Amino acid sequence: MISFPQIKVPENLHSRVTRVLALQVLEAERDSRSLVFPNETELCHQLGVSRTILREAVKVLADKGMVEARQKLGTCAKPRTAWNQLDPDILGWWAELGPDTHFLRDLCEVRLAIEPTASGFAAVRATSDEIEAIGRYLKLREAKVKASNFGEAVDLNLEFHSAVAAACHNSLLEQLNRRSAVRCG
Repeated sequence: MISFPQIKVPENLHSRVTRVLALQVLEAERDSRSLVFPNETELCHQLGVSRTILREAVKVLADKGMVEARQKLGTCAKPRTAWNQLDPDILGWWAELGPDTHFLRDLCEVRLAIEPTASGFAAVRATSDEIEAIGRYLKLREAKVKASNFGEAVDLNLEFHSAVAAACHNSLLEQLNRRSAVRCG
């Protein structure tokens, strides 16, 4: 059977502008500085986009809790605590910027709070097929780490954790796992 590479859909202008603005917000947060965007006319000029494109991008970021746009007052970044921090786009933008010590600490703490309990539920509730899948992902992940194939090891780690979450037979844990599973790269 012939294998074809997946065709990547080019990022549209709206998505590019949203990404550029989001990265500015993330960088400001990482540097512990406030961020107030230039006025709409100036920002459109700097980005080379129309007001419509800019407004759509700002609305996306506002919906994610990252910015607040007020008529006559402008647009400013909101603190991280107001963001939807498990939003796949926000997680992807963080990954693009590189490690953020506060985010990584918070993520590890959440994992430490949830994973042992989830593993316990999986140990009690998993079917034999689910136990087999968990073991398979674990062995494959270990083999990729030994072979220094870390990209595939990360993907298999996500598969392993997804299999554990599924074996819990708890729809809320499964949904939390789906929302937080972001492949970087």
